[in-house]
Amino acid sequence: MVAWPGVLPGFAALPAWAATALDAVVVLAPLVAGALVAARAAGPAVARALGIRVTLIDLVLGVLVALVARAIVEIVTPTRGSLLSPFGDTDADQLAVSIVAVVLFAPIVEELFFRGAVQRALQALLTRPARPLLPSRAAAAVAIGVTTIAFVGLHAVPYGGAVPLGAVLAPLLVGVGAGVLTAATGRIAAGVVAHVLFNAAGIALLLV
Repeated sequence: MVAWPGVLPGFAALPAWAATALDAVVVLAPLVAGALVAARAAGPAVARALGIRVTLIDLVLGVLVALVARAIVEIVTPTRGSLLSPFGDTDADQLAVSIVAVVLFAPIVEELFFRGAVQRALQALLTRPARPLLPSRAAAAVAIGVTTIAFVGLHAVPYGGAVPLGAVLAPLLVGVGAGVLTAATGRIAAGVVAHVLFNAAGIALLLV
């Protein structure tokens, strides 16, 4: 989300923070809708269909995966630059909205869609009791792989043809890590925690 070019340039008259918030809504709304449609198709219990439940082990596993993923990214492609203007004219409102969108809204929505809806649905399809297509572990691996590829693709789109290594490595690690956590626990909470903390660490590095 940090690399978004701004999907609504026609709204230049809006305050910068409002335009940023509107960008976030436009980009994330289709993922929310997709997750809810998939959940409703699976049955009346939306929370159960998307694996929405939190336990202490989810928090612990999420923190561990976030730390490992961020460490790998910083070793391979260290975070550079700053979100703060060197001239002291940073728009505080726009910066706050961007941080909230990147650290909270985007990870939660993306995990709901990619791991909660797509990965779980694909794994269920491949292991349906009537006619399983793959053993459970193989089905989980395929589901994680497919959703991770789509997840990386979503984050690479804003860069066009020249995608930097960090823009591939970061979503790759988060996608695999969150996918494995979802497959192992049957819930998306650990993946959400990992995703939120991974993004938060990246933002923190851009603010120092």
